[in-house]
Amino acid sequence: MGFQERSDAFDFNVTLQGFVKQLRAEKEAIERAADPTPKKDYGLKDGQTINITIGNLGAKRTRPRPANNSTNGDGLVPLLPPPPSASQVKQQQQQQQQQGSLF
Repeated sequence: MGFQERSDAFDFNVTLQGFVKQLRAEKEAIERAADPTPKKDYGLKDGQTINITIGNLGAKRTRPRPANNSTNGDGLVPLLPPPPSASQVKQQQQQQQQQGSLF
């Protein structure tokens, strides 16, 4: 079968593929419905419980933590000083330019 326009041929091909896909899905659904294997019940029975232990959450550490010199005694990290203001930066740049032009 031939088409004069490529887009018509493409649309026909896509429609045909969709139809074949639908037929396969219907066939698989019928096969699954006819499958006599019983479904497994993974639910908990009445009164049944599950206990989960994750690692050593309640246990004490066996290895001591390494001492970190960048922290103070209370475990806080020291803060950096604030950056200079824009006027201070401009003054420093102007001073550097003036010193550069003198040499």
